Amino acid sequence: MAGPPGPGAFADAVHYDVGDSALGSVAADFNEDCIVDLAVLNNISNDISILLGNPAPGEWNVDEIVLARSETDDTQLSWSPAAGAAAYDLIRGDLAILRASGGDFAAATASCLEDSVASAASEDADVPGAGIGFWYLVRPEDACGAGSYDALASSQAMPRDAAIEASGLGCP
Repeated sequence: MAGPPGPGAFADAVHYDVGDSALGSVAADFNEDCIVDLAVLNNISNDISILLGNPAPGEWNVDEIVLARSETDDTQLSWSPAAGAAAYDLIRGDLAILRASGGDFAAATASCLEDSVASAASEDADVPGAGIGFWYLVRPEDACGAGSYDALASSQAMPRDAAIEASGLGCP
């Protein structure tokens, strides 16, 4: 199969070696890394196989932010809630710097607007001047920590998380 399956389709089966005659299985986070693992009880070999989960980078993120102008000229931002998210971090940056730097988020990140906000919405009172634009990114958080600012889209030229952290202006 080339690429990920479409909606309502399954990916090709993946087989993992476990002991002899698997009798049952339990899914849980056995190594406490916030990723679901699988334990398989093996009847004939009389042992248990542990398969540790390993999700793809950027698997848990916010895909789209909607912007609107309020009556007071604030920018209202909202996004679809990420499954399992308890809070969100929201950052803002300068589009001109991002473009001039060739996509360097370390140079273009301007501020953390929201750190661990519970709702999937926020407002930005700063209004960019003529010919200036802002970019915004959101990452979800849960009990295990923050998700990612990275996207799964092939249009993303380079990873964002490390550069945003290196800027010193992202959310903690």
